[in-house]
Amino acid sequence: MDTDRLLKALSEGIVNIEFTSLNSGDLRTIPCTLSQERLKNHFYMRQHASSDNVLVFRLDTRAWEDIRIDTIQKWYPEDLNKECSKKTA
Repeated sequence: MDTDRLLKALSEGIVNIEFTSLNSGDLRTIPCTLSQERLKNHFYMRQHASSDNVLVFRLDTRAWEDIRIDTIQKWYPEDLNKECSKKTA
């Protein structure tokens, strides 16, 4: 997985991330972002591509979500139909 690409896409806008929940084992797809424009009333932190997790802001629940990188099945920017799966990302 190209975590740098994912973090860049998150910082630029909305990204849909499909991942397996560690709590339930369910496959979930959530719209999320790290765009400072969309997080005006929230804090912002620098994240590193070498981390095992990514912290994202969920737009559906307006809450922060900590996702393990190795549980992400695919991700794609909201405005594109192109998906980035584990194999290509």
